Formats: sequence, C-alpha cells, structure tokens
Amino acid sequence: MRAPHAVLAGLLLVLALGACGEDGAVTDPDATAALERQRADVRLATSRLLHAARAELAASPREPSGTFRGCESAFDQEFRTFRYLSQARVDLAGADDAVEAGRRLLEAAGFAAETEPTVGPGARRTLRGEQGDLAAVIADTGAGRFLLVSVSGPCIEVPEGERGDWLTRDG
Repeated sequence: MRAPHAVLAGLLLVLALGACGEDGAVTDPDATAALERQRADVRLATSRLLHAARAELAASPREPSGTFRGCESAFDQEFRTFRYLSQARVDLAGADDAVEAGRRLLEAAGFAAETEPTVGPGARRTLRGEQGDLAAVIADTGAGRFLLVSVSGPCIEVPEGERGDWLTRDG
C-alpha cells in the first residue's frame, strides 16, 4: 500500500515544482498577481528615487513611464517571461559628477549601489543598485546634464495562453 502513497507524493512534488520555472518564476495563474504586485513595487521604488533626486540633488525629475516588457523569448514575437519596467529622466542642477549623483540617488532611496560604474559605448556610464528583488540602473549618457533612471523587477513566467496579453497591457 505504500507504493500508491509514494507515487501520489511524488506526483504532488512534481506538480509543486512545475509551478515554478527558473529562479522561482511563477508559471501558474498567480503570474498575474505577481506581475501586478511587481508593478506596484517598481512604481514605489521609482517614486522614492525621484523624491531623492529632488531632495538630495535639487534635480528636476520628469514624469516616469512604465510598461510590461518581455524578458525571455518563447517563439518569434512571443515571450515566456515578463517584468515591469519604469523609466524616468532626471535633469541635474549642480556640478556633481553624474555617476556620484546617481550613487547618492540610489543610496538615498534604499538601494545597495555598485562600487564602480560600468562604462559602455559612447562613454555611457551606468551604475546599478539592488533593493530586494528590484534592480535600478542609473545611466549617464554623456549627452548632457541628466541621468536616465530605470527600475525593474525579476522576470516572471506567464502561462502560455496569457502571454500575448502582457505585451499590450497598460503600464
């Protein structure tokens, strides 16, 4: 009689593990709730960063925009995982180094900032920070006295039948 119990226990374990993808990504109907919660968390973190820009740097942040973005492609023009991404521009007032201003922003908003910026093409410098499972990127494009601020959550797997809806869902 133990064999049926062992089979049932194994089946339940497989079903429970099947509800998670890589990195604990949600693959069941909880994906909608998780992505909506992520949107709220990202918006709050972005708000904190923009408040810090005003308070710490006397900077002028512009109204942020946000959207759900596909992360990992399942097929051509279809994504398997999604995340919420918020972006804003912060016009700097002072003569502070842009990367140091970005570090002050991240730390004032409660993000743990990288120690050194990443240098990319065209002298673009980026500084990353983490707060729980949220990531913020502060970019100095070198094109003027402003920073680009991006905040996003982790990728979350969405059930196959709902994937097309997330590309057009209101941010």
